[in-house]
Amino acid sequence: MPDFKALDSGWFKPGTCVDGQPELPLSDQDYYPRCVLPWGDGYIRSTSWTLNGISISVGVQAFFYISLGALADHGNLRKKLMMLFTWLGVLCCLLLAIPFPKELYWLPAILSIGVSLCLGSASVFYNSYLPIITEATPELIEYKKIESDSIKIEEKAESISNYYSIYASGLGMLGVAVLFAQVELKADRITIALLVILSPLFAFVGNHLFLFIQRKVHARAKTMLQVCLFGYILISIYGILGLTSLPVGFKPVNMLLLNDKCVLNTNSEGQQYYDGEGCKKIAWELYVFAVFHGLLLGPLNSFSRVIFSELIPTGSESEFFSFYAITDKGTSWIGPLIVGALNNGGGTLRYSFLYFLISFAVPIPILYFLNLHKGKEDAIKFAKLNEVEK
Repeated sequence: MPDFKALDSGWFKPGTCVDGQPELPLSDQDYYPRCVLPWGDGYIRSTSWTLNGISISVGVQAFFYISLGALADHGNLRKKLMMLFTWLGVLCCLLLAIPFPKELYWLPAILSIGVSLCLGSASVFYNSYLPIITEATPELIEYKKIESDSIKIEEKAESISNYYSIYASGLGMLGVAVLFAQVELKADRITIALLVILSPLFAFVGNHLFLFIQRKVHARAKTMLQVCLFGYILISIYGILGLTSLPVGFKPVNMLLLNDKCVLNTNSEGQQYYDGEGCKKIAWELYVFAVFHGLLLGPLNSFSRVIFSELIPTGSESEFFSFYAITDKGTSWIGPLIVGALNNGGGTLRYSFLYFLISFAVPIPILYFLNLHKGKEDAIKFAKLNEVEK
């Protein structure tokens, strides 16, 4: 909603349009995409406005996560706070449905910050139940009675934890994908709506698919997480190819035409795209991306939570998951800020794929050297030390 409102409320930068063309007469501006919004003493692209709003949102969330983590661990407020933030988030979501006038384009952004804050805070408390529920599962309790090998017990706990974790997944880079689809590929809102719907649906499928594969090949959670990261690397490389002259890489010209009313045009950057009155087209690349992204999205979040939950000392679940949320949202803060800067500087969101490539490639070697068994032993020692100090 903030994305659409920002795009609808923008106008051409005085004296020149953002693509370098002369400013259009006022009577013609309604027939062309709006470009910029006021930002301090200057102007900012409407797409960058949305990304900067995300960065501000994450800064506010970090403050709340630090404040709430320890509070939930050392009292009986965990469930009450989780429900409170859930209902406040629902209220903010309902308010977003109000058709605000264009002059209030900033109000949906504030409500969006409220939604993100409440969702993130509720997730901190929700995630903190994951290791507790896993340890209390009758299946794991019975397994401990017949198995003394600590490594096999860890693998069993990891499998059970995956089962509970698959029901809570974030939306990751989908927000940037929506902006990219609307601005770079000239996709209509029906296409964008389907893009938003398809990814969560296939995230659910991906959760169960990867869980099935993990059980069949007896792979550890960190191995499955590396597979997910490699999948996102492939998406990033495909997007980077769009910066070249090759006819691939999420380009407006790569559309399936449904009638003969589409005309091939060229924009100021030399990119070709189909348009025209009555033109019907399908951005097939977007649908493939939505499915592939969805299949990776759920498992990526699930396996990340499972790995982290194994390293948390007993009795400090909410406190440590608040730090998990900060590091998770830290990427959400840095990412939109970098993508917004690349968009403003380079004039296209395509350069964001370079950032995505680096972000997904760096964790793979780090995960390779992660010793979960040693980390869990250290967590147990830390918990015992805390008990002695109390």
